[in-house]
Amino acid sequence: MPMNEHLPIYNSRIIKNYIEYILAHYPRVDAKHLLEYAGMSPQEIEDSAHWFTQRQIDRFHEVLAAETNNPHISRDAGRYAAFSKAAGPLKRYAMGFMSPPAAYRLLERITPHLTRGGSFKTLKLASNKMEVSYVLKHGVKENPYQCENRTGQLEAISKIFTDKFAHIEHPVCVHRGGEVCRYIITWHTTPAHRWQRLRNLFLVAGGVLGLPLLFVLPVWPWLTAMLCIGTLSLLCAYKSAQEEKRQLSKGIAFQGETAGVYLEEMQLRYNHALLLQDLGRISSGASDVEDLARKVVRALEKGLDFEAAIILLLNKDKSALSWVEGFGFRGKEGTRLKEAGLSLRETGHPFIKVLYGKGEPLLHQTPEDKEDRLSAAGMRSMICLPLLLDQEPGGVLAVGDRSSTRTITQSEVNFMMGIASQISLSMSNALAFQRLQESEGKYRELVENAASMILRRDASGNITFFNEYAERFFGYKQEEILGKNVAGSIVSQKDKDGKDQEAIIQDIGITPERFRSVELEGIKRDGALVRVAWTHRALHDEAGRIKEILCVGNDVTALRKAEEEKRALEAILGKAQKMEALGTLAGGVAHDLNNILPSLISYPELILMDLPQDSPLRKPILSIKQSGEKAAALTQDLLTLARRGVTDRVPVDVNRVIEEYLGSPEFEKVTADQPHVEVKTRLDASLRNVLGAPIQIYKVIMNLVLNAAEAMPVGGQIMIATENRRLCENFNAFEQVGAGDYAVITVADTGVGIASEDLEKIFEPFFTKKKLGRSGSGLGMAVVWGTVKDHQGFVDVQSSVGKGTTFTIFLPALKD
Repeated sequence: MPMNEHLPIYNSRIIKNYIEYILAHYPRVDAKHLLEYAGMSPQEIEDSAHWFTQRQIDRFHEVLAAETNNPHISRDAGRYAAFSKAAGPLKRYAMGFMSPPAAYRLLERITPHLTRGGSFKTLKLASNKMEVSYVLKHGVKENPYQCENRTGQLEAISKIFTDKFAHIEHPVCVHRGGEVCRYIITWHTTPAHRWQRLRNLFLVAGGVLGLPLLFVLPVWPWLTAMLCIGTLSLLCAYKSAQEEKRQLSKGIAFQGETAGVYLEEMQLRYNHALLLQDLGRISSGASDVEDLARKVVRALEKGLDFEAAIILLLNKDKSALSWVEGFGFRGKEGTRLKEAGLSLRETGHPFIKVLYGKGEPLLHQTPEDKEDRLSAAGMRSMICLPLLLDQEPGGVLAVGDRSSTRTITQSEVNFMMGIASQISLSMSNALAFQRLQESEGKYRELVENAASMILRRDASGNITFFNEYAERFFGYKQEEILGKNVAGSIVSQKDKDGKDQEAIIQDIGITPERFRSVELEGIKRDGALVRVAWTHRALHDEAGRIKEILCVGNDVTALRKAEEEKRALEAILGKAQKMEALGTLAGGVAHDLNNILPSLISYPELILMDLPQDSPLRKPILSIKQSGEKAAALTQDLLTLARRGVTDRVPVDVNRVIEEYLGSPEFEKVTADQPHVEVKTRLDASLRNVLGAPIQIYKVIMNLVLNAAEAMPVGGQIMIATENRRLCENFNAFEQVGAGDYAVITVADTGVGIASEDLEKIFEPFFTKKKLGRSGSGLGMAVVWGTVKDHQGFVDVQSSVGKGTTFTIFLPALKD
């Protein structure tokens, strides 16, 4: 902020010392003329509590530069000249020494503590004359005013001892091409020093003249002369001690006055530091602009030496300044300001001026003989400062007193400007925090109420956020799941098809754009498997690196299950349509064969009746008859496949049907053809009856046993078992088995097994893996499937290549 020329900034103590400095160097300067032109009176100069404005100092410098014929002594000289009262730490050190030479020699030791730019070298030239050289360190550059400042310091040292500034000659200077700055210092001898020199002179005279006079003068005159010389020496010593004591008393008084100034300044700075600390504490926890303003005003009331303070903020429609907090305002005008605020249409009001000014403070003082709105509220002297919210005018801070005679210093204005800046920054942060909270509230409401799983994870896959819907879906609380890796916690490391999902999780962290949409198998807390469709979006930091990945998931388990059921139904429908088509075909073929086969069976039988037993034609005709019988059996299978439906249903004891088959010629033929096959049974005596056709169930058992026996060319074991089984829910096997009570028939073998690619085809008509010429028409398993379906039953097949096959038939059981 540019310096305000109307503000008091210089204390009269500084001006007084400055005038002493000028008069010591420029005796022809008319001090009275200087003061009159600058508007300063001798009484104000003597008043140590009086302050002068920048304009007065500028006028003072103008006349000073003209009278000294030295333009450099104007503003820069006033700014950089070192006075005896401004010697700082050097002054306090020097006061402990007995002579100026010792003080100047001490510069060599003190300098390293004051500056790192160079060092002093001293050389004594006479009792009141020394040479001081300042050597800059390598690489250090300094401004010319620093040399002037050093000159002032060297002048001020002698004033501590002689009460007068030293005379400085500056023959060599680094700013004039010299290698060092060399100063020749001559100081005035003090009265005490002069009395000491006179004392020493008498003592020397007495010592030199005493012995020769002893041989010239009689004893009593000689003693009288020596007594006179001693008396004069003692008198000089006494006067020297008095002068030293007077100088010391003056120094002590001076130090006390300086210490008082320092203590006042330290106390002021301490109070300001406490206030700033309090404001910092308030700002750190502020989340509401108006609450922050109230706390700030209460802190200002405690920490500032002002009788009033106020914070006004723009209202929402920016039509007026509204009272937020304040103290010290009184009367009707104070009440009106508190209740109604201040309309922006009152452009002449100081608060409105500073609000839309250039960001500079405004000093407002109402003389005692005048009246305005602020004086009506009890405030006549105020500092008004703008408050900026997000770099835009947002309010006004004002502090002041009830008296117009209060002098407001520049340091107070600067301090209040710092406070206003801190309040503006704190309010901007609080406003940003409010907006952030509102935004986060909307975001959180959206996220938490979304009907989707929303989570964030880092590049390694560790979960950093988990919304409420995801908690309900997966069964984890957010605090339980945070920090865990996605893979193994909510996503299976491998899905049921064996796909490596953990590798996919890692790849998403590296190149999420490749996996904007991906479906993965998830796992709930209770172990249930689900299908989730995830979309991913990378969140980057300032450097463009992937910080986190936003994941939004939707449960598609039911959709995928419906799709699977649809495919299963389509497969069942396809099978049913295929079986129907084949049944229609088989029925047509069977009817045509039935018209042909009676002749192939009956005529060979008639011929055999007439042929002798040794006839060579008997064997070929017998073969014709057997082929006809096989064709008739095949026709019966085709008719079974074609009819599809059981017309005559009776309660059937499945155990009895199995026992009949095991005693039949068909089973004897199987055992004869496969002598290494062992058949075992495990029949449940309490097996419940089923409703159906015994002959068809008989064919099912016959075909299953025959198929099992042919699957064991080198022998093995066939296990036929029955049991009662109740299913409380649908059972997914080769096909889905509905819930209910069943009589279950199991035929298991230890044969070669069925390849997985053939399992879906084994019940298709005419499908066979048997070699050409082996028994079987390819209709056995089709008859099994058709018969079981005619009895509203279900078939399950489990097989492993090289280990065997198990057929399980579920037939609905009758109630007891």
